[in-house]
Amino acid sequence: MANNLLLVMGSGNRDEANFENGEVFNIHRENSKEHLSFGYGIHFCLGSQLAKLEFKTVLEEVTRLIPDLKIKKN
Repeated sequence: MANNLLLVMGSGNRDEANFENGEVFNIHRENSKEHLSFGYGIHFCLGSQLAKLEFKTVLEEVTRLIPDLKIKKN
């Protein structure tokens, strides 16, 4: 039985003025710290630590339930 996991990103972080090939997911992008996810400074998201903990928990549970899960490149 094949298990698929779909990760969906919103429209943020796709501004071609800030991110070359903004539509392409690239974890090695040199300016990846400039993304919009949780902000910083006076615009820091107060819930970011909770969101990170929740995401960690989800990843742990998914990998526990589907131990042979692999990342598929298109």
